[in-house]
Amino acid sequence: MMQYLYAGLALIPLWWMVTSAWGLLRNYRVAKRVGLPMIVIPWNIDSAFYVVFANPLRPFWESRLGPGYLRDVLTVTTYGYEFWNRSNIARRIGPSFLVVTPVVIRLHCGDAAMIHCILSRANVWVQEKRAINILGIVGQNLSSSNGEQWQRQRRIVAPSLNERISKLVWDESSLQARQMASYMLAQPGGESRDGADGVRAIATHVLGAVAYGQPQPWKILELPSDPDADIGYTDAVSFLAEFIIAASHVPKSILRSRFMPKQIHMVADVLDKMPVLAQKLLDSVRAAQTAQRPSGHSADESQPRETIASILVRLSDEARSTNGHAPKSNGAAGKQYLTQNEMFGNLFQFTLAGLDTTAFTMTYSIALLAIYPEWQTWIQAELDDVLGPIDPKDDTPVDYNTIFPKLTRCQAFTFEVLRLYTMIVHMARELSKESSILTDTNGVSHELVAPVDAYICTPIPHRDARFWGPDVDEFRPTRWFDPGAAPGAPNPFITPRPGAYVPWSIGPRVCPGQKMAQVEVAAVLSTFLRTCSVLPALEEGETLEQARKRLLGVLEDSQPTITLRPRDKKAIYLKWVRR
Repeated sequence: MMQYLYAGLALIPLWWMVTSAWGLLRNYRVAKRVGLPMIVIPWNIDSAFYVVFANPLRPFWESRLGPGYLRDVLTVTTYGYEFWNRSNIARRIGPSFLVVTPVVIRLHCGDAAMIHCILSRANVWVQEKRAINILGIVGQNLSSSNGEQWQRQRRIVAPSLNERISKLVWDESSLQARQMASYMLAQPGGESRDGADGVRAIATHVLGAVAYGQPQPWKILELPSDPDADIGYTDAVSFLAEFIIAASHVPKSILRSRFMPKQIHMVADVLDKMPVLAQKLLDSVRAAQTAQRPSGHSADESQPRETIASILVRLSDEARSTNGHAPKSNGAAGKQYLTQNEMFGNLFQFTLAGLDTTAFTMTYSIALLAIYPEWQTWIQAELDDVLGPIDPKDDTPVDYNTIFPKLTRCQAFTFEVLRLYTMIVHMARELSKESSILTDTNGVSHELVAPVDAYICTPIPHRDARFWGPDVDEFRPTRWFDPGAAPGAPNPFITPRPGAYVPWSIGPRVCPGQKMAQVEVAAVLSTFLRTCSVLPALEEGETLEQARKRLLGVLEDSQPTITLRPRDKKAIYLKWVRR
């Protein structure tokens, strides 16, 4: 009897090897017909074990493996390679290639024309399931939906991000930046390691004021450590943003295990609190609308300013009142309002998307200002020209509608930051139809057959010399100006080739908060540079040039979680000097 048991156990690895070999052969034959370079990998790169340990083991194999097949395999299967590989693989084997395993065929797409094809066909290349699981942990939202569900939510959500909101973002960002600049200048010698935490506080408070009507004075934020302490909605989302992978992938029972650190226990506690916090927030918005705006009274300047949450609630409640009696058979897709779950999800998505991406864009920006003083002086010259001489006693807010369009150098600087340090290093899509034909930049067509998924590798087209010139790896904001634009033109910028620049995505699923983010970063940088200059603070024995190289090394040693971020944000050591 035992011999049969032993024989059965011995057959398990044999069965695994046979099925893996067959799966690999099948996928290889399909992939070969596509006509793209291939990296063939004989194991499952999506297993939990591989995903968890690939990044921690990276320093080990990087220091031991020379160029070759195994190094390429480990590179393209380690999360975040799109940034830290600096497009080396893409330049060697091609901007787009297929990773073929026994389980999956995955297109790593860095060709601008193919990226444009994928992102412009939102009904063919849909949001990938794993991305949906991460982005939908609190509720369904724009980023975690496809098809009719996504279209319906987009129609409801998009009007909440209008020019009135942009003005509120400008005013609140400028106020927060003035407060942060005062704090930094008051530090001993103007030196601080809190720049990254400072701009994160700005992003958090801007969202609190503009999205939820909860303004707060600027201060350095600390992640909560007491599970029993009160926590606000914005702080809760800010906390979850730091642990989003654990929150979306690890069961709460494991998060609460005794062997887990206290902060990981808090991830489960905050997840449990999110529906209550979101409902409390929405109830306060509805109560304010009922008390402050009588039925039938239109909004005007005498009314309290609207926030993203109040606009979302008003539009959704109006649609619910109009369409609430639609036949039940229509389902969620037939409704023209947001369900409670979708309201929770979209508020969370607004906060998550607007927090980390904007905060780290500003983190890289202030560090790059210190690294490249010539561009700092360049922006300050524009500010002096547009705003006139500095008057320390004048605290009058700068008018958004008048000034923002004139800050073209500030905007070009941000464009260049996001070209080299794009926040989302890959966007995951999967093919929802039987097949899709993608045409690359050279005019060659490639037919992909389902099942197949795609990673849009955003740093690859951002560093493609065909579109950006031979100095593609240099930080040069002036590349964004169209040499043929007339002086004072309202839009003096070049238009990149479709698919060559995608920090906010493109096509139907372009980030709805793009303008809001651009306004916030411009307001913060212009406020800082109006009153301050930023330099690298010197470590003991350092020269200024050595400090700049060290600071650049800190930025280059970045790794994405969802958004790109420096591994050691406290190493961004800056000196703030009053102009």
